[in-house]
Amino acid sequence: TPRKSLTAEPPNGLDHSCSIAFIRGLLDGDGQINIYTKGGNRSGYRLRVGFAGTLSVLTWIQHILLENIPNLFKHKFRVNGKIFEYIVEGDQAIDIINFLNTVETPKLERKWSKLNTWLEMKNNNET
Repeated sequence: TPRKSLTAEPPNGLDHSCSIAFIRGLLDGDGQINIYTKGGNRSGYRLRVGFAGTLSVLTWIQHILLENIPNLFKHKFRVNGKIFEYIVEGDQAIDIINFLNTVETPKLERKWSKLNTWLEMKNNNET
């Protein structure tokens, strides 16, 4: 689909596993897994997960996540030019990663390897 980030609509009729696989694929293609520090505090490395796309696709993703992750409340939508972003940070980003890992699919390693980096940074800070 040309310009899918600006034109895509949410998929219809996917079962639970396929919905998770779709969200994981979107994270690989039009998403982000990043490490940041809150307020520049190097002792507080945090994880951020985000998706970019149309408001309808991101609202669908939000709906799936809210159905499956209890107490998911630290999330926000923002507009970046013509593209919407759905961002979740901190412990709830970890909850999303754990949820997406309940279905085995191929992953874009350069993106998902940031999780290992974050775990190493977190473990080094706690020792």
